[in-house]
Amino acid sequence: MSSEAASAAARARWLAGAPAGRFSRSAARRLALLPLALITLVLIGPFVWTLMLSFRRSHEIFANPYGLPIPLRLDNYAYALLPTRPELIDLADHLGIAPGVVDAWLVSIGFENGGFGFLTNILNSALVVVPALVIVTAISTMAAFVFARGRYAFPGRGVVFVFIFLSMFFPPQITVLSLFQLAVGYGLYNTLWALILVYPASALAFNTYILRAFFAQIPTEIEDAARIDGCGDWQMFWRVMFPIARPAVATTLIFNFNGFWNEFLYALTLVTKPELATVPLASYRWMGEFFLDVGGLAAGLVISMTPIVLLYVLLSDQFMRGMSAGAVKG
Repeated sequence: MSSEAASAAARARWLAGAPAGRFSRSAARRLALLPLALITLVLIGPFVWTLMLSFRRSHEIFANPYGLPIPLRLDNYAYALLPTRPELIDLADHLGIAPGVVDAWLVSIGFENGGFGFLTNILNSALVVVPALVIVTAISTMAAFVFARGRYAFPGRGVVFVFIFLSMFFPPQITVLSLFQLAVGYGLYNTLWALILVYPASALAFNTYILRAFFAQIPTEIEDAARIDGCGDWQMFWRVMFPIARPAVATTLIFNFNGFWNEFLYALTLVTKPELATVPLASYRWMGEFFLDVGGLAAGLVISMTPIVLLYVLLSDQFMRGMSAGAVKG
């Protein structure tokens, strides 16, 4: 067989096998995506189900837990966000409105006793989480920078960092009794200040560990250049190093916000006044002894999840950079 005939035969065989090869590669990609689709369904399914429950009334849910929200009902959200009757009466008194006017309005909208007042609980959580995030971010970034850079080495620095690292393995339950006694002793019991101070302390070790790894990989040339330009330690950190560390800081912000916003144990121990309840406490107290308002509770959970979703959407790019920091050298 001549070389030309052999080449033609080879091309014919390749053309005949190419579609099958492309098909097999396409089928392999589909099979590889199947586990990802299953994992996504498992993770997203509960959120979608909760969202559907929030648009249905409790008796409809008990009759068919997996039914579609048809018709779409918004009264669960109105009940969740509407203040309680005593709160509305108190607000009306400050505005010079007679209580009878408030009662007539509540009857007209079908909420004789007012709503659940979940908006107050969201405000309480915001008043706790925002300053707690500022405190833990400021302290942990400076501590991580000192532990990461050779210029600030001090005797026993490695031992101190090891103890900080080991503290992450202790369960929070072992500190509850001590924190309760400290809160009572300092007059912080049943105040939001107790949570504002406890939450940053509970996250300092994790933040310092994560941020130290990021600060350690920043080239020393950048630090030297900042010092040559006349920056002191304080200016060099806040104007040069902290902006470089934004991806790692965004990562810790998302983790800390999620942890503080959903924290339950410390809030249950240190805050017992209903008017100071945070979102997790309010969700827990939503469940009555003889009746559970499933639709209203689902609406409250959807509302409480919204800030976390928004924060992740805003910081998602920085979050991904922070999670992948240090994965590739060079």
